Order: sequence, then C-alpha cells, then structure tokens
Amino acid sequence: MTVEPLGAIKVFYSYAHEDKTLCNELEKHLGILKRQGQISGWHDRNISAGTEWEREIDTHLNLAGIILLLVSPDFIHSEYCYSVEMKRALERHSAGETLVIPVLLRPVDWEDAPFSKLQVLPTDRKPITSWFNRDEAFLDVAQGIRKAVKKINEQQPDKNTPQIRMYDKGALTAHVSERYGEGLEAYERAIYLNPNSVEAYIGKGNALHDLKRYEEALASFERAIQLNPNHVEAHIGKGNALCNLKHYTEASGAYHQALLLDPNNIEAYLLRGKALYTGAYYERALAVYEQAIRLDPNNVVAYNGKSSTLSALGRYAEALITCDQALSLDPFDARAYNDRGVALRKLERYEKALASFEQAIHIDPHYVAAYINKGNTLNDLIRYEEALVVFEQAILLDPGFAQAYNGKGNALYKLNRYGEALTAFEQAILMDPHLAVAYNNKGLALERLGKSKEAKQAYKRARQLDYSQ
Repeated sequence: MTVEPLGAIKVFYSYAHEDKTLCNELEKHLGILKRQGQISGWHDRNISAGTEWEREIDTHLNLAGIILLLVSPDFIHSEYCYSVEMKRALERHSAGETLVIPVLLRPVDWEDAPFSKLQVLPTDRKPITSWFNRDEAFLDVAQGIRKAVKKINEQQPDKNTPQIRMYDKGALTAHVSERYGEGLEAYERAIYLNPNSVEAYIGKGNALHDLKRYEEALASFERAIQLNPNHVEAHIGKGNALCNLKHYTEASGAYHQALLLDPNNIEAYLLRGKALYTGAYYERALAVYEQAIRLDPNNVVAYNGKSSTLSALGRYAEALITCDQALSLDPFDARAYNDRGVALRKLERYEKALASFEQAIHIDPHYVAAYINKGNTLNDLIRYEEALVVFEQAILLDPGFAQAYNGKGNALYKLNRYGEALTAFEQAILMDPHLAVAYNNKGLALERLGKSKEAKQAYKRARQLDYSQ
C-alpha cells in the first residue's frame, strides 16, 4: 500500500476508458507535483481485485480536493462519466468542497455542457490532441493544475483579514471559472488593501496572462520580483509572459533566475528548454534539456525535448539514440515513437520511419501529428493514394490542423489532381495564414492550372514569410 504524503491534495481522474493512454500521459506530467508531495492521484486503475468498484470510486470521488474531468467524445458519451461522476463532482464543486477542472483531451462539442462555465485546460480551450507538440499541451495543463494546487494551499492559513479573504476570492474566480475579469478585480482589491502583497501581484499577473494581456502581466510579475527578488513563481510567471510576447531570450533569462533560486526545479528547466527551442536557440536548448536529464534521469519529457532539439540541429543519429532512451524509460510513449520517426525520415530511412509513426498511432490513435508525419512519409515512398487516406484521417481528428491540409494537397498534387490540391493548400492557409510552405505549394498548383499571375503572388507571399526549400 502506497503511503500518501501528509498535506497532499487528492486528485481524482474522471475519464472514459477509451482515453486511458491520454490519462496515463497526463499523470506522468503531474509526476513532479506527486514527487514534491503536493498531490496524490487516483483513478479506477487503482482498484484492487475483489473490491466493489462503484463504492471505491464513490469514496475517492467524495474525498478528492481536485477532480479532473478528462473531456472527449467518449467521456460525453459515457453514461457513468457524464451522469454519475461529473454530476457528483459538480455538486461538490458548487458546495465549495472541491475544485473541478475540465481538461479537453480530444475535440468534441461541449458548448453549454454543465462544466462549460468552469475554467478549461489547456490554454485557449485547444484540446490536447490538437497540439502539434503533445508534451507542450500536457505541460500547459500541468502548469494550470500547479497554479490551482498553489491557490488551494494558500487558502489554508489565516483567513481572518479582509486582504486574505479578497485574495482567496480572486484565486477561486481565476481558477474555477472563466470570469478572469472578476479574478483580476479581486487581486487588485487585495493589492489595494496590502500594496506589498507579493502573492497578490503574482495572482494578478496570472489573471492578466489568462486574459492574454501579456504586457500588463509582465509588469505585475516584475512588481512581485521587486517586492521579493527570491520568489521562484514570480520569475517563472515573468518567463511565461515573455514567451507569449515572443521575447524568448528574455524568457530564458527569467527561467534561469528561477533556477538560480531553485536549482532542482524541473518545471523551470523544461520551460526554459521550450523557450530556447521555440526561439531557435537550439544549442542552448540542448544544454538545458541535458541538465534536466542529469537532474532527473527518468524524465521522459526532457528526453523528448532533447530529441526534438537534436533533430532541429540536423543531428538525426543522436536524436534516434535519445528517442530510444526515452522509450527504454517508457515503452508506450507515443511522442518518443513520433520523434524517432521524424529522425528516421530525415535520414531517408522511410520504411522504418513509417513503422515508428504507425507505432505512435497504435499507442495513441488520436495523435494527429503522427498521422501527418505518416502521410508525409507515404508521400516520400510515392504511395500517394495511401497518404491521402492518412491525411483525411488527420483532418477528421482535427479539422483545424493546417499541416494536414498541406500534406493532403501534396498528395493530390502528385496525383495530378491540381484543382483539388489548390483547394487543400488554400484551406491550409485559412487555418494558418503564416504557413509559408502552403503559399509556395499553392503557387505550384496554380502554375499547373495555367494561372501564372496568381502563382507569382503566392510565391511572393511565401518569400515574405521566409520560405526556404
């Protein structure tokens, strides 16, 4: 029997069994919170043989401090998840006994669902399977849950002063509902009552971040740092705001400052690596991921970040080795198989790349990026009809994924179906107006259709977006 750390918040996972793989992946990404003794997780996988499963579920559901609703088409379809677990969770939430956080796993219509008024993760209500980088999606969710845990813990001491009561109201409003403006007002009131409250400035920064007011969020985090230069969360919040402002070097510096204060903060390492990678500072990102691995040799997310960075540096053989290390830690990590396929494809080992992408899809049938990579590899193998089917599967999973339409267009172009290819490329541009390769491909299709003037305009736009072959 596992002994839970004293003070750990019990987290209950409400999910459909079809989403078991995604649930397990989320649990891994919450591993640092478990290691730090801040949470303890429970879902029906923990039921022992011979136990009355319904009573066991009810017991843990009624004791949980946080309930995660893992939303997907199967969750909505499940009578037990929707009508039993979710109903009881929302009853406890309304009574102030627990915090319910919906987590969007896969695209589904959830408008006006009973949980629709709550704050939803990931950011921007974009389902996890719709993110190109799945680990970034789970990291976004983990950060949101970390904030919620922090706010719950902060509600425990001294609730007698008006400043603390107002701060609690702001914390709950910002993290339970999507009424970010109300949360912001509560934090500002807390600051009015206590102008030197570091926590209130951090809360205000988080609320402004949720409202996408990144410049103001940055100012709030900087004020918190002025009041307490040694507050790790303030430096991490500053880094997050800078990332969203696309100031990746400065964001890296903020995360670095957090690491100087807390050298064992894995979250700060992963965020810094992500900032450097996104800013195309690949050598520096690689060094950060390697340091994270030295600190935690079993951190699969760090290995995945390292493999992506090595591929970006063109060091595909090393990326393969790193993927294998990740898979030795977790043989069912779909991201590692996908990254392995990316490296193999770059090495023109197309058949093996195809096998890796298929394994990623076998582990996670909703992994859109793996479908797109599989389709691209089938195009490489001149198996255009098969590629077209795969791109259609990707679009079915996520109709808003620009790269899927671009890949579909490539397959249609190779099949000499230029009119349909043009439509696909235009759809890709509609989904992502900054996708340079789609403009270039649009130009190719237009040329084949004898529309040279329009083709030149498409090529011009591709060059403006820094398209390179």
